[in-house]
Amino acid sequence: MNSQPLSSQIDRLDHLVQNVKEKAADEYELSSWGKYICVLASGVLENAVKNLYSEYASRQASKPIASFIETHLGKIRSPNTDVFLVVATAFSGRLSMEIKKELEDKGYDEAIDSIIRNRHLIVHGKEKDCAISFVQAVQYYENAKKGLAIIETKLRA
Repeated sequence: MNSQPLSSQIDRLDHLVQNVKEKAADEYELSSWGKYICVLASGVLENAVKNLYSEYASRQASKPIASFIETHLGKIRSPNTDVFLVVATAFSGRLSMEIKKELEDKGYDEAIDSIIRNRHLIVHGKEKDCAISFVQAVQYYENAKKGLAIIETKLRA
């Protein structure tokens, strides 16, 4: 990621994932870590909406307009794939369609949506309905990062 705040957050989460892989003792502990990683990954997605699209706006628009956009993007919570696409559509329908096609073709949309879906279950006290494992959480996170890289690349083109 070229976005420094986002890159730092991703680096911290990557480091945590690696530490858990090396030190987690049993399935219960791994399951708990999986849920925690899912919640942290949803935070990465929230910050990605703001950072990636704000940086795009700052390259495309005047400073006051870019500032206005950044303020509004900062209010977005729990962004699934549709949210990323709605924001892209606000800038360009073509851009949104390109992002959508690539995310769907590679299945990264499902990873983003799964993170958000499971995050809702976890933080709203329905974790018994959340069967996400550590391995699944890490896979969703890894694929979501790849999806964010696609979005970033399209926004920089």
